[in-house]
Amino acid sequence: MTTDSIEALMRQGLQELYYAEGQFADALDTLADQTTDDAASQAFSDHREETEEQLRRLEQVFEAMGEDPQPMEDAAVKAMIDEHEQFAGENEGDVLDRYNMELGQKVEHYEIAAYGSLASQAEKIGHDEAADHLTETLREEEAALETITEASEQFDEQMIAGD
Repeated sequence: MTTDSIEALMRQGLQELYYAEGQFADALDTLADQTTDDAASQAFSDHREETEEQLRRLEQVFEAMGEDPQPMEDAAVKAMIDEHEQFAGENEGDVLDRYNMELGQKVEHYEIAAYGSLASQAEKIGHDEAADHLTETLREEEAALETITEASEQFDEQMIAGD
């Protein structure tokens, strides 16, 4: 893949992130439904609603840049979702709960890296409105990671105490 400018690279990153958020929105419903740990299930459910707003905000970023929102498949995102589907089909109970929490953390780290990079690029090339929207979502993703991490740590403590 050849890209001729930082702006084109940013556009591609936004398209991949738009794809990712759409895929993750659907995945969060699945994670909330199949996770029996109440705190983790609630975190997934709450973040699902927030993800819908983040998708709308990405559309505003595209608009601010004079672009139409177009998703572009991201191989890393597709691999995470495919791997989850396989694992969930073969496992259940506490093991699946913990795996779902781990996946939630991986997704948040992915999103934090993507939003952080794109916000920086937008700011550097003068897309201030886009940078503001991306930074707002970055803060939400950081908060979501913290919530999922706390639920994971509580789950781990309960598992250790129960052994």
